Amino acid sequence: MSEAIRRAAGTVTFSDLLRQPRRLLGRFGGDSAARAADADAAAFAAGEARVVTAFAHEGRRLRQGLLVLDPASPTPVTWHRTMRPRPGPSPVPLSAPFDVLAVTPGTPRRAFTLVTFTAAATPWALAVPALDLPLVHAALSRANAQA
Repeated sequence: MSEAIRRAAGTVTFSDLLRQPRRLLGRFGGDSAARAADADAAAFAAGEARVVTAFAHEGRRLRQGLLVLDPASPTPVTWHRTMRPRPGPSPVPLSAPFDVLAVTPGTPRRAFTLVTFTAAATPWALAVPALDLPLVHAALSRANAQA
């Protein structure tokens, strides 16, 4: 991951808010947020990578990290245990087939949705921004189709 990958519409950092305070309003819905999410889905379908902030449920703890969705990569869905994708032992490739078991809105926070799924028979529970949920579903479906 030598080049910068664009963050998805629901993935907003503190520095994003300092540079563009209007993005905070987009987090609460509205047409601009929906348009940004649709643009992300179209870009992903065209082969562009996106990064989605996510919280992995590990027992009773939540571990913040990034879900990198890159359709051009040999591992199109990758979990990074840090908030900055970097080479080294951090990335955990999630392998197809993916089987989504449950989708629970509002968990652990109102703006997030808990997605419980298996990746190659390994159970995962990731809380992703609700705005990025269609993008995550598209990435899992595309990875299943390519497998």
